[in-house]
Amino acid sequence: MKTITLEINENSKAGQTVIEIINAFKNKGGIKVIKTPNETTLKAMAEIENKKGKKVGKTSTELFEELDI
Repeated sequence: MKTITLEINENSKAGQTVIEIINAFKNKGGIKVIKTPNETTLKAMAEIENKKGKKVGKTSTELFEELDI
């Protein structure tokens, strides 16, 4: 098995075509799609793992109050 990483512009016609082709092969079991978190998400995950995240209230109301929303 070979691993290939692609960045596809989902808004372009070519990108949409590539996605259609991938989905056709995926449905037949020929391709396994693995979504990788982006850089921002990876940084946030690292903060949580290192216990550097900020803890806010236990409810959405408390969260919104903390964010001034």
